[in-house]
Amino acid sequence: MTFASGYRGTSMGSVQTAYTDQPGQAVAGMEAFASDNNAKDSIFIGETNGIACGRGIVTAQVAEAAYKMQLPNIEAYLPIGSEDATDFAGILMFDEACQSDENGVPGWANGRQGRYMRPQRSGGRIWVKAVEAIDPQTASVNWVVTAPADASYALGEFSPSALGGGAAGVSVALTNCKWITAADAGGLAIIEMVGAIVGVTPTDESSF
Repeated sequence: MTFASGYRGTSMGSVQTAYTDQPGQAVAGMEAFASDNNAKDSIFIGETNGIACGRGIVTAQVAEAAYKMQLPNIEAYLPIGSEDATDFAGILMFDEACQSDENGVPGWANGRQGRYMRPQRSGGRIWVKAVEAIDPQTASVNWVVTAPADASYALGEFSPSALGGGAAGVSVALTNCKWITAADAGGLAIIEMVGAIVGVTPTDESSF
């Protein structure tokens, strides 16, 4: 899936019949509380096929020739499987400027300047997809860095328990994050990032 359309919503022709810039309910990547406005920053999207809103990302520094002195001089990528908790850079956000893939999923296309909520700024709260049911009293936050063979999770999504490794997928426990709302499988839940772990920015984008 790629985020290349100029509008959000499932591609059904040249006329858009639904708008989701001010949705009546939460969507993945949406800021949960307006008081967290100071917890987000801009970032270029380096991933070739773009990134869906609500996914956990890694960052890479961009060569000066690529960003031409415009800030931020970093790009967002999905994890590639070798990450640990210090590589977790934050969660890609939804806003009125993002796009859709061919299935109507909001996200950001390659080369766009998106928004992300950073864990280093303590207290950011953001909606994400709950692939499985979430009980905030017992669930931990686990960032998917290798997708399972059955495609039950996608790269950058979050699970309430560790994935099993190998064909079952690989996840990284994020002790600086917690679930603060419950959700049924397929619904949405809020993750709060509490800033305990400082992410690491790779030296350049050549490894992605």
